[in-house]
Amino acid sequence: FFLFKLGEPPRLGKWLPALAWGISGGAAILALDWLFSWLSTLAGLKVGLNPDFIPRARNEWIGWAITLPFVAVGEELFFRGLLPALYRAVNAPAGVSLVLACALFGLIHFGEGLAAPFIAALLALVFFFLKNKSGGLLAPIIAHLLVDAAGLILTAHGK
Repeated sequence: FFLFKLGEPPRLGKWLPALAWGISGGAAILALDWLFSWLSTLAGLKVGLNPDFIPRARNEWIGWAITLPFVAVGEELFFRGLLPALYRAVNAPAGVSLVLACALFGLIHFGEGLAAPFIAALLALVFFFLKNKSGGLLAPIIAHLLVDAAGLILTAHGK
């Protein structure tokens, strides 16, 4: 499901391109995020994670370190794996399924601030791109994990 089609044995050769796409995609997203944050600061807008999400104590950081991989895997399996398959099953046009999946991904991030749903919907497009370029879900999972972890760490340190 992540790297190979059902009924096919996994091939180790597919790990390296997926890893490369995931890391480069995550790095590109973080660079764009930094640019967006910088421009938002210049414009006087406050963006970033809800302060309630930021860990403060050591055990909260441990909890996030355990939780983040499950979030990245779960959201990618659902939004880039299951939802597109369901849309295809009901013969929805590809563009409609892409827009719906991105919009739903944005909506689940509504509690993170007013800009979060729009940013998350744009990130969903990047995650779909990574899935298509790499041929599986490993690349968007890696990128998603990098973006979430970096966002949490940078927000906690006031960056």
